[in-house]
Amino acid sequence: MSVPAVFVDACVLVSAIRRHILFSLADAGMVHLRWSAKVLMETGHAHARIVGDAGRDGPGEAARLVTALEAAWPEASVPDDQSSKIRIEGPLPDRDDAHVMQAAAACGARFILTENMKDFPRKTLKPLGLYARPTGDYFGSLWRAERDQMRSVMGGTADRLNLTPARFETALKRAQLGGLARAYLHKPCHTGQPRT
Repeated sequence: MSVPAVFVDACVLVSAIRRHILFSLADAGMVHLRWSAKVLMETGHAHARIVGDAGRDGPGEAARLVTALEAAWPEASVPDDQSSKIRIEGPLPDRDDAHVMQAAAACGARFILTENMKDFPRKTLKPLGLYARPTGDYFGSLWRAERDQMRSVMGGTADRLNLTPARFETALKRAQLGGLARAYLHKPCHTGQPRT
């Protein structure tokens, strides 16, 4: 299986469980992560709002998150001078999302991983050789293709987040990742044994 370069949108990085599943996938050699300085900036702003609403130090935690991402995955960042050369033709619901398409095309990503599918029209992405994909769909396809490896990835994610199996199960269900939680948490019935 060839290892794809995947450009990760800020709405994915800001979710702790999505972010750490991706990190575990990268550690397992199943994906090459890509993002840009602007995506990291948007991630920081969104993270600051989320934790600030919970009464925590939003700016401080956001700065630490972005610094940690830059330090852990320095090769993931697509230089601005490469992205700025890419021209976007076609309609965009929000012109502020053009930078995501430009950076993804510049680094040769296979697709953009995002939860905001409506912001990335297929007819605008197609000339760039790109498409958009939600995380639940992507993780689900990996589960179907590489189940044993994905079980290991999910275990690694729980360890990264320092969550007990019960707390990880709850977090996975809340993350709304399509059928991934169901598939991972499914305990097959053993035939031939009496039920109590």
